[in-house]
Amino acid sequence: MKMYYGGMENVSLTDWPGEVATVIFFQGCPMKCPHCFNEAMLQPLGANLRDLKVIKDDLVSNPLISALVLSGGEPLMQPDAARELLVYAKSIGLKTAIETCGYYPNELVKLLINDLLDMVFIDVKSELTDGSQSIATGINDATNKVIDSLNICFTTTIPFEIRTTVFPNFPNTIELANLAMDIKKLKKEYPNNELQGHVLQQGIAKESETYFEPVLKATLANMQKVLDEFI
Repeated sequence: MKMYYGGMENVSLTDWPGEVATVIFFQGCPMKCPHCFNEAMLQPLGANLRDLKVIKDDLVSNPLISALVLSGGEPLMQPDAARELLVYAKSIGLKTAIETCGYYPNELVKLLINDLLDMVFIDVKSELTDGSQSIATGINDATNKVIDSLNICFTTTIPFEIRTTVFPNFPNTIELANLAMDIKKLKKEYPNNELQGHVLQQGIAKESETYFEPVLKATLANMQKVLDEFI
């Protein structure tokens, strides 16, 4: 089997805190986020095919790692390749995780049902309304799919983390507060959930756009504190 390949980070200490991971980036994404830092991976599928055997050989030959993280782009855009890599990683004793935008809830639940994931990182761009989601994702049909993916995460026994990248123009404080209220409602609805946290990340300018001043890390830290106390 082959996959549309976006690249590999052989050793990462940041994608899955607490684990030493190899990160495999999948080419292609259904979203068109205005500030996407991985814009090189947004090209339509059809280029840079790579045999999964080559990637598997890289994994098994790396003695430093404890985990595999699938990222992108959007790995669930290529569900068969994602599944095969996760199955292989499990077979050689690696923990497994996926970083997803939440656009493919049906594919996410298949991986969870088959015990192929030890961790889910779900990137929720803004509050769960069509207006905010369309601005943050660049598409008009993301909201319900992201909500479905969140509900799946809250009902699974697998740990998961919600991540939101904050830019100067979105999401604003009100949108973040609304998202936090939605998360709090889900926590109440599903009291046995395995949510590990809602993490805010600093959004920075991609290479092809005019530089902007990112939200200060101190500001993000204060916002994070408020969210943690609220949720």
